[in-house]
Amino acid sequence: MSETRDAGQSCFGQSPAGEEAPGNENQKCWGELYGAYEFPIGALVRAVTDDGLRLEGFWQPCPHGAPDRAVVFVHGAGSNFYSGGMWDALSGVFHQAGYGVLRINTRGHDGHYVARSAAGVVRMGAAYECVADAVRDLAAWCQWLEEQRVRRIVWVGHSLGAIKVLYAGAYAPPSAVSGIIALSAPRLSCRLYQEVSPVFQATLLEAKERAARGEGESLIESRFPFPMLITAASFLDKYGGEQYNILTFTHRIPVKTALIYGELEVADNPSFAGLPEAFQEQARGGVRLRVEVISGADHFYTGRFEALGERIKPLLQWIGT
Repeated sequence: MSETRDAGQSCFGQSPAGEEAPGNENQKCWGELYGAYEFPIGALVRAVTDDGLRLEGFWQPCPHGAPDRAVVFVHGAGSNFYSGGMWDALSGVFHQAGYGVLRINTRGHDGHYVARSAAGVVRMGAAYECVADAVRDLAAWCQWLEEQRVRRIVWVGHSLGAIKVLYAGAYAPPSAVSGIIALSAPRLSCRLYQEVSPVFQATLLEAKERAARGEGESLIESRFPFPMLITAASFLDKYGGEQYNILTFTHRIPVKTALIYGELEVADNPSFAGLPEAFQEQARGGVRLRVEVISGADHFYTGRFEALGERIKPLLQWIGT
């Protein structure tokens, strides 16, 4: 059974790392940003993938609107469904638009954990994942929603989660998915990273050498494109080729797709530089894409949650038409 409470009683004011982010609009309460309304706290739920992996999530059915519509939030690398900040803010936007909200874990949640699957006990997390396996994770969650009689689904992913929804949308889209919103999807390109970072080149060589010795599951320290511990095999999967270069497959997606970027990440990070223009060119070529850039926003939209929500509202109307 779901409880309800006044939305104005629930505030959000945390940075992606969980620390408070003082002095920005993200500290406003729901009532200030979206008006007071009753919304369900929700329930912890679970889906099982076709390879037997159990994944947890959080389901917040919409207190009004069509019960057959839902948004699925997909976290970025090393994050999870219970991260605050952006997901808290956007839940209000989607509820107001009449969508239930399902915040999910993929098998790449958090840095590292031990799980049970059909293959037995396995190591999982951002350090061990294969990005393409997100197709299985998203399919399992879509099946869960269909069992709740949800028939129209919008995928919303952030960072690596945005790559996952774009990739699944291009190669294995469930029929219930009616649209995709990708927030800050980077271009994972080995060619690009080799050009811009000698540090990446050294890590790539180390990962290849370990894989050649049969040590693909050993951990290495990657410092580019961002610092993390990762297995040699997972590093090669994510960064060792062009499989997840979103420019090479987004045109395949059969449903309406919106890509949103922060102005600061586009200006400062080679993983994002030039992407808005490249996707705008694809849209002019007939691909069903829309591209938005949020002024003053970084990769986590710090201090720009309200602007992000306002930009998403017309995109939902576009997807729904």
